[in-house]
Amino acid sequence: MAYLKPPIREAVFDIRIDKLPTSALDELKNFNKELSGEFPKIRARFSYTGNLRFSTDAPPKTEAASEPTGFQFITESGNKLLQVTLDGIAYNIIRDYRGWELHFEQFQAYWDIFKRLFNPQVVERTGSRFINECKFVIKEKRIEDFINYSPHVSKKISENVNNFFMQTQVAFAGDNSAIIKEFVDISKAENTTLILDIDVYNTRKILITDYNLDDYFPNIREIKNQIFEDYFTNKAKELFG
Repeated sequence: MAYLKPPIREAVFDIRIDKLPTSALDELKNFNKELSGEFPKIRARFSYTGNLRFSTDAPPKTEAASEPTGFQFITESGNKLLQVTLDGIAYNIIRDYRGWELHFEQFQAYWDIFKRLFNPQVVERTGSRFINECKFVIKEKRIEDFINYSPHVSKKISENVNNFFMQTQVAFAGDNSAIIKEFVDISKAENTTLILDIDVYNTRKILITDYNLDDYFPNIREIKNQIFEDYFTNKAKELFG
């Protein structure tokens, strides 16, 4: 169901591939030249590792290292972010979501450029993540008036609950899975904050020659929508227009 005021804070389209060689880093930085100036800001991305070494005759010693993994290209306003890395491409829309069709078409164009420039061989993960943020006014901490999933708490302590966090992983047909995270702060009933993070992905590994976005993203979208619709009550959905 389409809403006039969907509570989407951030939407992400994401494809992970078999890792490119590190020699591709310079070419990754030049990816921005293909984007017609839409993403003028550039920021390097790094992965970080750390080790803790123990010795019988010396204090523990920590070692940290970082290595470049790719680049982020950011619009002037910061509302869109394109991440191009050695292991794939991701497109983030931040507080400016205007519909699946529009943003998926944009992502598909960026993916076509990525394929042409880097010739990946295998897709290892296809996914989409939607982070929703809502504000509710609730009575007597009755968050169940707005959501269908919350932890079961004894009546003796339920009135003293100020916030909770839950994470659920669900398997779906066709190698699809979802990780659902929810955080609810009901310490102030007149300004209850709820964050619902829905990450739906497919981990089927497939040769690039056999890969088609339309074989995966429609199912991912359907699962994402199903989770959203099941999570909120009709009373909450009325607030989304």
